[in-house]
Amino acid sequence: MKRRPEQQLQRAILEYVNYHGFFIRVPTVGIWDEKIKMRRKTTQKGIADIIGIWNRQGFAPVPVAIECKVSPRKQTPEQKEFQQRWELAGGIYILAYNLEDVMKIVK
Repeated sequence: MKRRPEQQLQRAILEYVNYHGFFIRVPTVGIWDEKIKMRRKTTQKGIADIIGIWNRQGFAPVPVAIECKVSPRKQTPEQKEFQQRWELAGGIYILAYNLEDVMKIVK
């Protein structure tokens, strides 16, 4: 099965950031529920694609959320709200259109 461009970006970012902490991809498409014979959402709307902890040498670990987009796609209103709430809580939010967007911040 061929991966979509956004999935390829997520995979590349995960490989990079896991050298700098612990990160996971958040499953946002839902899972098949055999009981009800349909997909069931597993997360809230707007949550970032990748979430984790960045271990900065000599500093306290920092929570990081990464939203992956492939141009011309843009953030949804729910994603913007999640970003605002994440940053207000002290986390770092990265809107990544490519791996370099992440590399600038997580090094």
